[in-house]
Amino acid sequence: MLPGMQKLTLHKVKIFDKMSEETIAFTADLHLDGKLIAYVKNSGHGGCNDFHFLQGVKLNEDSPVNSQSIDATVDQLLDEFIKAYDISKVIKSLERKSKKCILLVVEDELAKLKSGQVKSISYSEIKIPAIFLPNHFKAETFKNWFNKCEDLAKKKNQVIFNKEQYV
Repeated sequence: MLPGMQKLTLHKVKIFDKMSEETIAFTADLHLDGKLIAYVKNSGHGGCNDFHFLQGVKLNEDSPVNSQSIDATVDQLLDEFIKAYDISKVIKSLERKSKKCILLVVEDELAKLKSGQVKSISYSEIKIPAIFLPNHFKAETFKNWFNKCEDLAKKKNQVIFNKEQYV
């Protein structure tokens, strides 16, 4: 961002998937340079976003942030939010699964997921034997078993997801 440029951000974003038809149904607070200037929403039936500016907020048409550019900017910010949210959901799902089993993933695929290039990744599961649950990860027998899992991952050109939680 260039010096003197104004920055728009969305806060308190709520997505309503079940209401979304032609566009994304959502509500959010719109901030300009960290200050709340408007409430924005879209009913999800197509069309532009609805803005409810706080009393006294005026947008200058000569400003980099003006009423003509603001709708497109909000759409872009919303797309970025949804992309990050989708990635977060997949990562959290993998983290939950990794508490019950070892997940083997292709490292490049995981990097692509985290960067938003893909929306999902494939993985293999190795069930953790019950004798190691819960919290027995420090036991020597677990370490030996875990090393075998690592060897298997290497043979498959994969890595262990969230490896640090086991070591």
